[in-house]
Amino acid sequence: AASSAAAGRLLIERVYYAPGIRASVWARVLGEVLPPLTAPMWVDHQAQERAELAAFGIQMGLAEKEVVPGLEAVERQLMPLEADGLPGLVVVQQPTDPPTHPMTGRCDGIHLIRELEAYHYPQAKREGSPDPKDLPVKKDDHACDALRYLVYGRRHYGAGLYPPGHRGSGEPEPEY
Repeated sequence: AASSAAAGRLLIERVYYAPGIRASVWARVLGEVLPPLTAPMWVDHQAQERAELAAFGIQMGLAEKEVVPGLEAVERQLMPLEADGLPGLVVVQQPTDPPTHPMTGRCDGIHLIRELEAYHYPQAKREGSPDPKDLPVKKDDHACDALRYLVYGRRHYGAGLYPPGHRGSGEPEPEY
């Protein structure tokens, strides 16, 4: 992710996506493609997976996993910015340099865009049945979850600041 000319805009230009691989493999891949991080990467992994990422020097903040606050943060990020009236979140679909990665394939925003287009809420099964929970369907949404974690963390902790429970924050790590 990178900032654009308008303050507050979030530009997603790369989305590395490969389901079903270990955190240690992700750490190696990210170590190859990312510059040194100036802010933590927001993760929702279990303790063992976080330890594997930490072993590779990946800075981490524990993601806020509550769905509703994360969705509200993304909704606010999508609003037009006062500076230029354009959306506060832009996802690049054209391949970037490098356009692909041997493990993750195409690394522009295509996976995130596809998930956002398919993101939906459940519908009542039949007329007169109770309304389903007012939460999105949890299917094929890993990139959307990562977007929620990023936007919420960025809005609530700021770039470079660590959330409660991060090893550098001085607070105890929460249980998951």
